[in-house]
Amino acid sequence: MGSATDLTERIRKLEDRHDVARVLTLYGRYADSGDHDAFVSLFTDGAVIRLIGGTPSGAYGDVAEWIGRERIREYIDDPTMHMKIEGRCMHFPALNLTVDVEGDGATADSYSLVLLREQVTTTIYGAGFTHWRLVRREGRWRISERVRVAIGTKPGG
Repeated sequence: MGSATDLTERIRKLEDRHDVARVLTLYGRYADSGDHDAFVSLFTDGAVIRLIGGTPSGAYGDVAEWIGRERIREYIDDPTMHMKIEGRCMHFPALNLTVDVEGDGATADSYSLVLLREQVTTTIYGAGFTHWRLVRREGRWRISERVRVAIGTKPGG
C-alpha cells in the first residue's frame, strides 16, 4: 500500500494534468470567442507559437513564428489570419491529448483541428499535430511554446 505522501503526489499530478488540459481548452475557447486579452494571458512573456506547414489562411510562409506576448497579440489580432475567421470558427487544440508533468514544467501532445463555417457548410480549416510546453508560475500554468505541424508536412518544415 502506498503512503499518504505517494497518494498526495499522485493527486497533485492528476490535478496538474487537468489544469494543463484546461489551459489548452481555453486556448481554443478564447480564440473562438474573440477574448484576445484572455488568450494572450495564457502565455509566458517569452512564449513561442510556431506553425510548421504555414497558416491555413496562407498569409505566411511554410514556417510562421511569433515570439513573446506582444507578437502573440499580433498573431491573434491579425486581420489576414485569425480575425478573418473569428466568429465563424471552432478550435479543438487538445484532441487526443497526452500530458506529462514534472514539477513546475509540463509537455503535452495533441491533435489540433479548426472548423470553419462558410455560408451553409462547415469545413475543416486546419489540422495538425501540436507539441506544447507549459510552466507553472505563481501557481498558474502558462504556455511557453506551441509547435504545430500541419498534416501532410514533415516536422522539419
